[in-house]
Amino acid sequence: MNPVLPYVTLKQLRAFVAVAETRSFTHASDELHITQSALSALVRQLESQVGFKLFDRTTRSVLLTKAGEEMFPVLQKIMRDLSSALSSTRELLTKTRGRVTISASPLLSSTLVPELIRRFSDAYPGIDVALRDSPQGDVQHLVERGEADLGIGTYDGASQDVLAEAVLVDRHLLACPADHALGQAKPTLRQVAALPLIVFPRGNSTRQILDQRLTEIGVTLSPRYEVAFLWTAVAMVKAGLGYAVVPAQTAGIFRRIALLPIKGLTTRREIHLMRHAYRSLSPAAEQFRAVSLKYLPKLGSEQTLKPL
Repeated sequence: MNPVLPYVTLKQLRAFVAVAETRSFTHASDELHITQSALSALVRQLESQVGFKLFDRTTRSVLLTKAGEEMFPVLQKIMRDLSSALSSTRELLTKTRGRVTISASPLLSSTLVPELIRRFSDAYPGIDVALRDSPQGDVQHLVERGEADLGIGTYDGASQDVLAEAVLVDRHLLACPADHALGQAKPTLRQVAALPLIVFPRGNSTRQILDQRLTEIGVTLSPRYEVAFLWTAVAMVKAGLGYAVVPAQTAGIFRRIALLPIKGLTTRREIHLMRHAYRSLSPAAEQFRAVSLKYLPKLGSEQTLKPL
């Protein structure tokens, strides 16, 4: 059976440590900003709870008893650890210290997110930001599993564990070899479907939008190649192996390809700021969310995306 512990208060412990450190009730009461009588009462209450005297007090000196000497270093450490913990918590609340983990697709990690992190770090230099650049389909899952505080990317709308705020909208363009023969006219969606296309897997948001629009006009897609990553698709376009329907943001990081609007492909992909529906954000993550909502629309408009 566990022994019954005495009921002591933080005020009593603080009073004991202050008197033990200063060896003076006068100095300790000044340090704690209380009267000497109030301080003496706290010490007597603590002695009553623990069952023994802690100080031998004369008109000239205050000395720790043997029991008090044994308790002093332990309680002193407890009070210092508590003070340190409270200071750390205060730093977290005031956003002077902390850590936030962001997940984003490779495309967004190469375009919008670095500038977003820079602006956040300029405003909150004590908060560490970890970026997990992951395949688009993994961004939402990292938020669901609690491995990322926030996710920036497309949201499939299927998860009840994710709260998603639409912040930007991206359109799709046709990536063409630099020497393509399509001219400057916008190709129709039927014309695009007849080209040697390089497409993404069916779970990709761009592929889903393309398939949906082609189905609506009764066209079956027969791609030339299927690749998992945007960088692969663009490299194949550059090599003259075909064409690819890509997010408009691609223009910001790739050169030596032409990007044409597509008639009939008006569906746009929304870019969301995602967080877990049932887990509270840390103060650092909440502040990153606020900065994201403030700056993402502006950064997006600078990189061909439209704010929502």
